[in-house]
Amino acid sequence: MRALRALAVGEHRLSPRPARPPRTRVHTGPAVPGWVLRLAVLVPVLLAGVALSPEGAQWLVLATVGVGLAVRPHGALVALAIAGVAVVLVFAEPAGWWRLPLLVLASHGLLWLAAVAEPVAWDTRVELAVLRAALPAFLLIQLAAQAAGALAQLLRGAAPVPWLLVAGLVGLAAVTALLTTQLARGRAGGQRKRF
Repeated sequence: MRALRALAVGEHRLSPRPARPPRTRVHTGPAVPGWVLRLAVLVPVLLAGVALSPEGAQWLVLATVGVGLAVRPHGALVALAIAGVAVVLVFAEPAGWWRLPLLVLASHGLLWLAAVAEPVAWDTRVELAVLRAALPAFLLIQLAAQAAGALAQLLRGAAPVPWLLVAGLVGLAAVTALLTTQLARGRAGGQRKRF
């Protein structure tokens, strides 16, 4: 009888109610929505389109590739898109001097943005600090790639002068080694500071 009375009054000795967990707030820096980051993958595709100056149906193919990469920015799909741009470039007639630097920027930007956007869901947010942290490496690699593109344009038609090709390649290798060494030092220094 005592047990029934205890239940009625609320004095039972069953497990107590768990206390509510304290409210937690997480403060983050400025962030970009995941869908904006994924749609940003379209920008390098459009830059490549401007550099290739496609016509009617080619713009449709380019837009389809861009939307496909925005929906699923997987590394293999990005590589196929860049290979497609390279094939078009091989068969296209040479145009202005600005075409190759723009394509180098577009292909590297596509690789970088797709790598950042792939693990991000549409409904998440990415802090700008994450993107800002990867920017120095992007710029160093872009500098080496633009140097390679400029060297390729300078040496176009220079095959009869083999020493010029060798000197250009040695210079490019030296610049690339210097930049990648600086990049590796920057990453190693960043890891030391974290631990």
